[in-house]
Amino acid sequence: MTRFTLVVPVYNAEETINRLLTSILAQTYKNYQVILVNDGSTDKSGEICDAYAEKYTNIRTVHKDNGGLCAARNQGMALAQGEYTIFLDSDDYVEPEMLSGWNEIIIKQNPDCIISGFKRRNIDTGQEKIFQAKQAGLCRFTEEEGALFGNLYCEYLLTSAWAKAFKTKVIMENQIQYKEEMLFGEDEYFCMDFFTYSESNYIDSNSYYIYIKSENPNALTNKTIDFNFYNILYERVQQFCESRNIWGENESCVATMYLRAVLNHIEILKSKKDKSLINYKVIEVSEPMSNKQKMARILLRIPAVRCMLLLKINSF
Repeated sequence: MTRFTLVVPVYNAEETINRLLTSILAQTYKNYQVILVNDGSTDKSGEICDAYAEKYTNIRTVHKDNGGLCAARNQGMALAQGEYTIFLDSDDYVEPEMLSGWNEIIIKQNPDCIISGFKRRNIDTGQEKIFQAKQAGLCRFTEEEGALFGNLYCEYLLTSAWAKAFKTKVIMENQIQYKEEMLFGEDEYFCMDFFTYSESNYIDSNSYYIYIKSENPNALTNKTIDFNFYNILYERVQQFCESRNIWGENESCVATMYLRAVLNHIEILKSKKDKSLINYKVIEVSEPMSNKQKMARILLRIPAVRCMLLLKINSF
């Protein structure tokens, strides 16, 4: 049986898809398939994908009308033949030891999910930051494990679908799919859905995935979003934690991430309607670390100064 299926949505990625596919083909472990879902690209992405599929028998290209990231991933999942499904973004890439490292974990532990760290590289400045778990091992995010969920969540290790391997059987048996109405935060929502049914997760302290961040204002990761999706995500995370009786020790960590979201997307929250989307009760239970976050938290808790703060917060 094929061990891994790598699902790659592709949309106008002619400048980056070669880098990703080169890193996949360089994997030291070879028992995998790649499904490239060309989501209605208008550049040469589709042609590039077809060229790889013609050359390599374990690469398949699927062409579809543009329907967004969630629809593309759902179509790729439906075609997965691997024991584990892996999601990759077309503008990122991976270290050559990723699949071999995960295969060793599967042989020894057979988890439903492998959760690894990642390296965030700014392609414009060359700066790199590593996000990784401090300790490896099996977990289920149960009451006995205390604040583990919050620790991983605040390190962004539970908010993305990439840098993880999901057991395909769990996905199929529980009909887990990306919610196509989610225009932002779809990865995090998918992860919460999967963890709801996962019997075991292995925390891997390695960081094989290279997430590319760009200062380019046209980059997808830099585009503004509807902040209401952060409220939806917060409620979904709370729902999951409450189902495992771990909300009490993790609420402040999740709330702190919510505060970070307010600060990161403050530019879209200038109108009265936008500001009304902020859940100030969540901010009250956050535990900010930086001075900027601490000052923002104090001022956001005072209704009389919120308006001024939201206009001037970038000056802190």
